[in-house]
Amino acid sequence: MAWAHRPALFPGQNMGIPVPVKLFEDSYRQYWKNAGKFSNYDGGWFVEYEKVFWGYNFKLAHPLIYLGMEDIALKNIEWGIEHQSCPGGWMEAMPSKINDKGLREISEGIVGDVPHGWSAAHYILLLRDMLLREDGDRLILLSCIPENWLDDGKAIEIKDAPTYFGRVGFRVQSFRSKGYLKISIDAAEPPPGGYLLNIGKKKVEIPAGTKTLDITF
Repeated sequence: MAWAHRPALFPGQNMGIPVPVKLFEDSYRQYWKNAGKFSNYDGGWFVEYEKVFWGYNFKLAHPLIYLGMEDIALKNIEWGIEHQSCPGGWMEAMPSKINDKGLREISEGIVGDVPHGWSAAHYILLLRDMLLREDGDRLILLSCIPENWLDDGKAIEIKDAPTYFGRVGFRVQSFRSKGYLKISIDAAEPPPGGYLLNIGKKKVEIPAGTKTLDITF
């Protein structure tokens, strides 16, 4: 269901394919309402008719950052990391049982193949887009990151990352106790539309030629 139109969002949207974003968002929210309720909305996608949890969390989480559903995406990502079938690997699906709260949880056993190599590949693609991704003629920085990644004193740094506009590097350092972030950008050929930096619910437009900038929280 949900992933049937995922390719239209990624990579389709980056390729200029027109996407009915509102329709897709409504679809994903309804699907999450149905698939998440069995596990108390802890991040797992449950397939009711098969009574299994999918091992495809990263593939399903990826479109959510294109739809402005970062909160659900982060739940999905955390759940996937905490339910690896082997280090850096996931099985096709995970059998379930009903716990003492009447909710579904993972039980012992294996369903399908282990590991699913393409699940690991989607994890890498998702992480890349969480940190930076193309959007028309601009780059979006830190599309979807956990809030604590920018706790006071922490920094996020990307070096020499390939993009549609050439290689880009940037560093965002948190001075949360003083109320601001410092961002440094290194791009030989900046994207024509500049950058959009996501800080929680705050979005900051950054002109293309910017090298350094302080941003208040």
